[in-house]
Amino acid sequence: MSAHSNPKETFLKGWEIEIAARVWGADGLPPLLALHGWLDNAGSFDRLAPLLTSFQVFAVDLPGHGLTAHRPGFYPNAFISWVPEVAALCAHQKWQKPFLMGHSMGAGVASLFAGTFPEKVAGLILLDGLAPLTAPSEEGPLRTRQTSEALLQPQIRKPRVLLSLEDAYLVKQKKGHVNAEAAKHLVDRGIQKSEEGYLWRSDLRLGLPSLQRMTEVQVEAYLKAIACPTLLVEASDGFLQQAPHFLGMAKKISLLTHEQVEGRHHVHLEMPERVAPLILNWAKAL
Repeated sequence: MSAHSNPKETFLKGWEIEIAARVWGADGLPPLLALHGWLDNAGSFDRLAPLLTSFQVFAVDLPGHGLTAHRPGFYPNAFISWVPEVAALCAHQKWQKPFLMGHSMGAGVASLFAGTFPEKVAGLILLDGLAPLTAPSEEGPLRTRQTSEALLQPQIRKPRVLLSLEDAYLVKQKKGHVNAEAAKHLVDRGIQKSEEGYLWRSDLRLGLPSLQRMTEVQVEAYLKAIACPTLLVEASDGFLQQAPHFLGMAKKISLLTHEQVEGRHHVHLEMPERVAPLILNWAKAL
């Protein structure tokens, strides 16, 4: 088997804790760091990564997701808080200028990183996502209050117990809006067996509302700072269709290629054969 059909499991040094990762491709190929969406994990790229034969793909479980431990203590779960994590991963791997690929939340994290460190990213691939959700500045006090109060609720420490893997697959299909095969890739890496039944591995604090959201002006400043070639893949029935203002904001990226594919928000996992050629052709033209 090739390295692209037989991935390896490893741990990479992160900011505070080790980051679980699944790696496809041989050493020496351009590194591509893949960042999953909210409450997903590295399994999000199980079907796309083997097709990206031009890269060595490192799909990670961000802290609180998949096989990576939860961050200690309290931490803000705003998108911007993931940027130091990505910076630490790149520094410890000694990647001078990797490619970044993100889906949904991961796309937002990737674009913030690329705007923060424009000289450190060779190319940016955004899969049905662009940037953090924004809010007017006057909403700040109420948002901070709601999050602070939510932290005191007892359910934040009580994970939901599922009786079987089949129940978990059905929950993921319904709440994640994915098909049965996609749900299996995400659930198998995101659940653990306990005496009571099956528990989600994800950090319950990820369900809290963000302490703060960036304003649209703030987010646009990061998008304007992105200097690398960027590929935006929009799903015809995905998130960007429900938040069309993001497509207008995407025009702030100077070197943008915008493609649309037929599919839902997780089209890269449900129908990777539609997404992979767009990425490979875009990369070949760089």
